[in-house]
Amino acid sequence: MDLRTLAGLVAAIAPLAAGASDDGWSGSKVCAGCHRAIYERYSGVAMAHSMSPANQSAPLTGAALTVFSAKFNRSFQVYRDGADVYQSESATDAAGKTVFRAVYKLEFAVGSGVNGYSYAVRRGNYLFEAPLSYYARLRKWDLSPGYEFADGLSQRAAAAGS
Repeated sequence: MDLRTLAGLVAAIAPLAAGASDDGWSGSKVCAGCHRAIYERYSGVAMAHSMSPANQSAPLTGAALTVFSAKFNRSFQVYRDGADVYQSESATDAAGKTVFRAVYKLEFAVGSGVNGYSYAVRRGNYLFEAPLSYYARLRKWDLSPGYEFADGLSQRAAAAGS
């Protein structure tokens, strides 16, 4: 998905967006100026919060959280560093030596939080589904939908848009 399109979508549906941005997109609060009743009703439903900056929707309480996938022999971590949220993916060999470690900054959270959140990471002008999602009903982080079948971030691209 093209980031300009996604940024516009986030600005249009996120009640937290303050107003017009430098790139020409208007936030929901701009619309509220003329459509206050609709804005207030919509702001109260879960769907109004279905896309947001990742750092506003990552339920983390302290230290990094690790999820291990035996199938892929990979460790996945999610953690905060300052105001930002990151996920990392790493593997070790039989001797315990790190074979690789990749770190991804989470850009957007997708989901209202009722069932949970999946996250998007940016690579160039494209977004990819992050390896870990938060499952609210289970109150835990685990592999994102589809990751139990496919190995790696590069296979989870969001479709490009215009």
